[in-house]
Amino acid sequence: MNSLIVVLIFGSLLLLSFLLMTNPVGVNKKANFWFGIVLLLWSTFWFEEIFILIKLDIPNNVFWLLIRFLQFLTPIVFYYSITYYTNPNFKFKKKELIHIMFPITLLILLVVKQFNSDNIYLNYTLNALVIIQAFYFIILSHIKILKHKKRILLFASNTIQKDLKWLEFIIKSIFALIIFIGLYNLIFVEADLNLLANSFSLLIIYFIAYNSLKQKEIFLLD
Repeated sequence: MNSLIVVLIFGSLLLLSFLLMTNPVGVNKKANFWFGIVLLLWSTFWFEEIFILIKLDIPNNVFWLLIRFLQFLTPIVFYYSITYYTNPNFKFKKKELIHIMFPITLLILLVVKQFNSDNIYLNYTLNALVIIQAFYFIILSHIKILKHKKRILLFASNTIQKDLKWLEFIIKSIFALIIFIGLYNLIFVEADLNLLANSFSLLIIYFIAYNSLKQKEIFLLD
């Protein structure tokens, strides 16, 4: 049963990522593109289970190092997708570079782990930093949405489809999922996610799919 859930998760994330990045409905183009990248990066968390199911063995350590690094970028990309949803005219500034400190630190630890694979304390440190990074960007994302909800009340009497409640729900769900996965990984360091975590992830993905495909332009140009 868990294998079926994994296949549904992986396939759903790839399909929804493609739909958001190509954006056939033509709304919130930058935000949807970034959110599509988030879903693409999110799908890599099930790579190992998918490769086992299709009996594909990739022993190349550099490949898995690259995949882990891309996974570390997921919270940051999610934060900037939220930024574009709340402010379509957002432009990157030099101060934004501070956000790459988390993935760079994690990349250094990953490289060190290649030569100290038996160091259990290093595994715990990596898991702890991943959780801290996720919490940090999720909290920042939630703050942006709360500020957005206050702003739209100034110019829109009907805030339905503009207040990003679906994204707020996703943030809270992912927050709960990270706590569960974080604790799970701390207890079972090398174990795959269990059926409960994967089922919860699949429900979140279907919720994202439903809301992202019926979304409207957040800020109307006229």
